[in-house]
Amino acid sequence: MGHSFGGGATFALAHKGFVDEGWGENGRFIFAMAQWYSYQITQTELQSFPENTKLITQVYNDDVTNDHRLAIDIFKNINIPDSEKDFILIKKSVLPTFTYTAEHNLPNTQSSYDAYDYYGIYRLLDAVIDYSFNGNLTAKNVALGNESKEQVTMPSYNGLALSPLEVTDNPAAFYPQSKYSFQCGSISNPRLDHCN
Repeated sequence: MGHSFGGGATFALAHKGFVDEGWGENGRFIFAMAQWYSYQITQTELQSFPENTKLITQVYNDDVTNDHRLAIDIFKNINIPDSEKDFILIKKSVLPTFTYTAEHNLPNTQSSYDAYDYYGIYRLLDAVIDYSFNGNLTAKNVALGNESKEQVTMPSYNGLALSPLEVTDNPAAFYPQSKYSFQCGSISNPRLDHCN
């Protein structure tokens, strides 16, 4: 599991652990959030993850730090089948007394540990761990449910519901690269040739 710089590094580190060191015979997963550039992993290595690897990639709608195209590139180029990976977008929810932000600093925003942290991230993390290591299909439906009600539904209270998670196997960028500090088209991106 990694966020931002760690989200980008997750793939090279996972490949080294899974392939070079043989870790994870009993279960493997990657949970990448708001990922930055992915260094030290080749296209060939992205195509050689062990077949029991699961993947959740998350991006946050109001992130202005890391271009969503960075996450989209890796998600589309990794050899994990669609049935074992999901790309998840979290959007902001504005309630009368509290705003749940979907900025770069999710999870554990500086203001609070809130329902977004718990339901949008840690609930899915717990489920992908349970599915990866125990084969729990109920947990798979939460973590990798391909838009199942159990996956996308966020909590509600007194008739006020948080924005549901948006899940896809075919992600597309909604905003221009100029929105972000770290753009996919930057020469700093080692995967610049895969930036669409």
